[in-house]
Amino acid sequence: MNQRPPTDGSYTTHRPRLISRLEQEAQHRITVLVAPAGYGKSTILREYVAHAAVQPAVLYRIRMGQSTPAGFVRGLVDTLGPHLGSVPLHEYLYANGIGDEGSLRQWFLQALDRFSGTIGVDDLQVAVAEPGCADFISSIIQESHSAIRWILATRSIGTLPVASWRAGGDAGDPLDESDLRLTANESVRLSRECGVNVSDQVIDHVAGLARGWPAAFAFGIRLAARGVADASVEVYTRSFIDDLFGEQLLSRMTPDQRSFLMKTSLLTHVDHAVIAERYSFDAEALLQALRRDAAFVALDPRGGYLYHDLFREYLRRNLRREDPQFVALSVRWAANVLLESGEADAALDLCLDMEDPHAAVELLERAGFLLIESGCIDLAQRAVQRLQATGTFHPIVPALQATLESMHGNHVRAEELFAEAIARADGQLALELRVRLATHRLNRRDTAGASLAIEGCMDAAAPPYLRLGVATIRACIAAREGNAEQTHASLEEAIGLLGALRDETHVAIAHHQIALVLYIVGAFERARSYATSAMHIAERRRVGGVAARTRSVLCAIAGELGNTGVQRQINHDLRVLALASGDPKLRFFSLANLFVIEIEAGHLAAARTIESELHQFDATVFRDSEEALYPAYALRAAWEGEFGVAHAYLRGTEATLSPENRKLLRQCEVALYAAASGELTEAQQSVEAALGTFARWGGNAAPLHSRALTARILLSLSCALLDDYKLAAELLETVRYAAAVQRRAFDRLIAAARAFVRARSSGDDRMAVPLARLRDCDLGGYALLLESLRSVPSLRPFGDAPSVLTPAERAVLDRLSRGLTSKEIAAAFGKSRYTIDTQVKSIVKKFGCSGRGEAVYLARRYGMLE
Repeated sequence: MNQRPPTDGSYTTHRPRLISRLEQEAQHRITVLVAPAGYGKSTILREYVAHAAVQPAVLYRIRMGQSTPAGFVRGLVDTLGPHLGSVPLHEYLYANGIGDEGSLRQWFLQALDRFSGTIGVDDLQVAVAEPGCADFISSIIQESHSAIRWILATRSIGTLPVASWRAGGDAGDPLDESDLRLTANESVRLSRECGVNVSDQVIDHVAGLARGWPAAFAFGIRLAARGVADASVEVYTRSFIDDLFGEQLLSRMTPDQRSFLMKTSLLTHVDHAVIAERYSFDAEALLQALRRDAAFVALDPRGGYLYHDLFREYLRRNLRREDPQFVALSVRWAANVLLESGEADAALDLCLDMEDPHAAVELLERAGFLLIESGCIDLAQRAVQRLQATGTFHPIVPALQATLESMHGNHVRAEELFAEAIARADGQLALELRVRLATHRLNRRDTAGASLAIEGCMDAAAPPYLRLGVATIRACIAAREGNAEQTHASLEEAIGLLGALRDETHVAIAHHQIALVLYIVGAFERARSYATSAMHIAERRRVGGVAARTRSVLCAIAGELGNTGVQRQINHDLRVLALASGDPKLRFFSLANLFVIEIEAGHLAAARTIESELHQFDATVFRDSEEALYPAYALRAAWEGEFGVAHAYLRGTEATLSPENRKLLRQCEVALYAAASGELTEAQQSVEAALGTFARWGGNAAPLHSRALTARILLSLSCALLDDYKLAAELLETVRYAAAVQRRAFDRLIAAARAFVRARSSGDDRMAVPLARLRDCDLGGYALLLESLRSVPSLRPFGDAPSVLTPAERAVLDRLSRGLTSKEIAAAFGKSRYTIDTQVKSIVKKFGCSGRGEAVYLARRYGMLE
């Protein structure tokens, strides 16, 4: 390896013997560098990784906000970056929450399977101070695959199982303080590379005082060059170094310079934006001088400067001794800088570490919900617990708790906490909490409760993102209640506010909310456009909550547009995200969608495999979510001719469905299975209900995407089973030119349905070829359905119209066809209910059917109603 001095202004020299030692240790999977601060661990590790003979090699420097298992994983995934490909960590953490650490370990180890190379971990002591986090990191290192080599730099190995690693042959002897001490030659080389012009005798003297401690030697030799070395010093100790910091550095600075250094010591690094702030001195020149003369400031590869640990810790200790008001202002300033640079986790960790609950509350008000959305749930939870322990009763604390409880399905507790938070809050926070409560209730399909939560809370002075949130909630409520005018007005209001948003995360959330409303009203292409935009922004900003929810919307849209390939891929992605997740509902959702896709495609073996996974879920989760599987269960039962079983699965389930096209498809499925199982009256009632839904939705002009298109085809099959071949043919004609992404597949389904109607009406059975073609596409499950329906006998021969009805009976029949009850008809005609019921019985008798619903259906078939 070429010998090259460091170019970043670091305090130690290029030391080939240590680089060679690291290369020799490559025979082991794990190498440990352990020594107190100032022994050059970071410099050696940085140099080795940068010029390692075997690449890729990456350096992960642990910082504030990464001292939990989830934080450690977040930082390492960010460091590995492109080496892992597209790993949706922030979505996984959002779904997983603060659940089982074993699940997080399993997920991360699978992600690490994509990487082969060297991972250097610096400042490991930051993360392993807590035994639980130390155990987690140790297990990750131990269980990672053999193609990964770990080099760990830390101040202490007390919480690491180094002895076990050595006994198992995974690690050799650690490189410790004795190995990292400066040799005589290295001392001379370091003094020359520092540009220090002193005699060999002075170098020897300072080296003796430093006793091989590189940081002490680098600092002492600069003092000697400036003629301020104390001849009476016996040895450089940490306390002596601290005294020199005070005497030789801070004492010679202005108050503004000292203030600047203490404030910036709270940051992970000092970037040029901070340096460019207005000070009464040249901050850049100060840092350059400290880099040159004191050796405890180095260049940051990201731009700006890094403070050495000894220097930063000294400054922080001094800061704590300052006036409490100055300390509080410094913490708030640093937290704001970290937050604006995208380091919200480090900002919160700083507030907690500096024991400033007020700063933590201010930060959580600004970014607490964002932390949760970004998957930093561990930090949010820790902050809530720490604030509760200090007796802090700010409304943001129960508000964050409520959000976490809602995510984990504890809805009653979430409602209680939201109520507590809203009662305490005022102003903008109160409005935001009411929006979040409304969203929580909407997710539970409680539109009335959601409407109550945001009642009267639109404030023109509120930030645009909150006004937009209220507008989309109102649009969603109106859409689910079928109020098209209010839906359109609220949706347009929300879209009009998009231009006022300044934060990209708020833009992503807004695009997701708008996409959801557009999906509910059936505007699938527009919904896909907004959802795609939300996904791209959320992935770029690593806002896992928005990305996870948007994937679900995109999955549903793909299903509506008939794009089964896209739908299958999204569900596979969701399945990866939910792997061993602490939130099993996300995994169940993805598997349930895949199961439905495979059933509709007729892929029995694949469906059975997925079903076996589904039945491994906890009984409570399975019971709460099983209804999503009913359509697939019913279709599979119908393949076997078990139409009564299929009907039983779906009967009465359409009432709670939204959007309208989902309800329509369920009505048509119920009609088909009822007709096939001989439930004539219910079949006819379901046909009438479906026709009414079509009429409300825009008749033949309604958009015919996947669900609506499938619904009309199934309805045509129901009519054919009920011997209404004219209506069956008309329904198939309306879908003939419908738009669908999978046009070819639906053309084949339409052709097969037309062949079925023709065979049913005229006995001209030429279904073999259409069914064979249908089996070759992703709708092959319907080929099995049509095969089974061929065996259903005719329910009745097509006879003549009933005997003549009286004018009064015709009038009653007309009102029945409009859905009026006997009581309502009696009030309209000024007659008694008994008279109307008698006339209904006469109508039913003349039609020779079983009830009023069947009579209305037959009257339509015979052309007796408009």
